[in-house]
Amino acid sequence: MDNQISFSLFRGFHDAPVSIFKRGAWALANGSRLDVAIIGQSHRIISQSGREVLTEFIACGPEQLVGDSIDQTPLQPGATHENEFTSAGFKYHYRIEVVNQLYIDMDAYRAALPTDAALQCISHGFENPSQNSQDAPFTGIAIDVRDNRFFTIHTYPENGFSILSETRISSRNPAHMAESASLIS
Repeated sequence: MDNQISFSLFRGFHDAPVSIFKRGAWALANGSRLDVAIIGQSHRIISQSGREVLTEFIACGPEQLVGDSIDQTPLQPGATHENEFTSAGFKYHYRIEVVNQLYIDMDAYRAALPTDAALQCISHGFENPSQNSQDAPFTGIAIDVRDNRFFTIHTYPENGFSILSETRISSRNPAHMAESASLIS
């Protein structure tokens, strides 16, 4: 692999220029809002609770994203990265694993997730860049609105690994949670 894959978390909206392949917006049960985008074999997820905003990327590029990051970690095969960010508006817990397992498509990945919830998903497949694998790479995002969490997958069949993540968001603003509950019902 020519470029480094990294996880990055920023406070606020990070305005890195991106080409968006697929996009969706959701309101979680706790009132947090998500704006998710598949940007090539990468993703950008903007989470908002009240006035507080976080921007998450798992991105492949020649260099890391610049800016005032809360967390920026290179992702290598076999790595696991788990962390939590807590602020006035958020408790944002995330776990990322780089595994030597490939999923053939988003349906296969969804079937392997540890939830019975009705997940809302977006995914995008790409041309296989290598002759070494029959599988085509894809990026997918699955939202569990009721349980306030999302899952992501990035497959790299040409390198024999996938990057999997799970993020759980807790809103720490009780007034915002009550307002949001009325929006969802």
